[in-house]
Amino acid sequence: MRSEGSSVESVTGTLLIADDSVEFGQMLVRRAEKIGCRTNFAVNVREAKALLRKKSFDLLAVDMYMPDGTGLDILDAAREKDPDIHAIVLTGSATLENAIDSLRAGVFEYLTKPLEPAAAFDIAVLRALERRILILENKRLFDENQRLAKLDPLTGLLNRFEMRRLLKKEIERAFRYGRKLAVLMLDLDHFKEINDSFGHIMGDQVLIHVAKTIRAAIRSVDYAARFGGDEFIVIMPEADLKTAVDAAQRIIDVLGEPFSDIGPVRISGGAAVWDQSMLSIEALLKAADDVLYQAKAIRRDNSVIAVDIRGVSAQA
Repeated sequence: MRSEGSSVESVTGTLLIADDSVEFGQMLVRRAEKIGCRTNFAVNVREAKALLRKKSFDLLAVDMYMPDGTGLDILDAAREKDPDIHAIVLTGSATLENAIDSLRAGVFEYLTKPLEPAAAFDIAVLRALERRILILENKRLFDENQRLAKLDPLTGLLNRFEMRRLLKKEIERAFRYGRKLAVLMLDLDHFKEINDSFGHIMGDQVLIHVAKTIRAAIRSVDYAARFGGDEFIVIMPEADLKTAVDAAQRIIDVLGEPFSDIGPVRISGGAAVWDQSMLSIEALLKAADDVLYQAKAIRRDNSVIAVDIRGVSAQA
């Protein structure tokens, strides 16, 4: 970033300078450090590549021709590690061919020696680093938006859309390879009463507490999602009925402990195991949902009924 209140604009960044003229290269080092860059200097391609293996850089400033290669060789090596790295190419033999080669390589700036004025280098470094910052920030925002698009904003669990995408993928995998797959559906009991008695802020805290409990109780290969409202789903690859029921019981045991001022959090659940007759997401979800509502109908707190594919039921 730029420093405020200074007659010389400055940036923060790491710069690798490579030039077979030590005198010219050191002049570039001094100018780069004056505007705020941290620099390393290499006198040939071999030294530059060695530095690239050890360190990360935001920008390259490289001589076009050196005894053991070109600045574009250095750029190619740098992009193996960081595809977004920028480069300034400097040359004492400016030709149309050199300029075209540099542009084709995606060089940010092409400068000729001797630098007239020398401040042209400062401006090129400043512009390149500012563009680098913009690109990295845009990538960060894109990645964050992609991540948030898959998550429930309150609980941090997967949202309904991402849950359905992953469940479709797991069903296809189970169908293709004959693997096990279970789904656990959980629903809070009397959640409306919590909101009515303690307020929606406490209701949100309960949902977060339940989400953390689910996440801690399931395996690392399982996917936990907020299905909507006070409903949750766990997708359990390579799991049989017992694995799903055991996970449900762990969740129930933890939620049975008093939470804040509301006491135990009551929850019901149903587990279903996929089989070849279930040709859709809806069929598997309905099987778990049907059992969940059997548990609800018992009118007993913290009840879980789990059924397997033959409709045999067991109570945990």
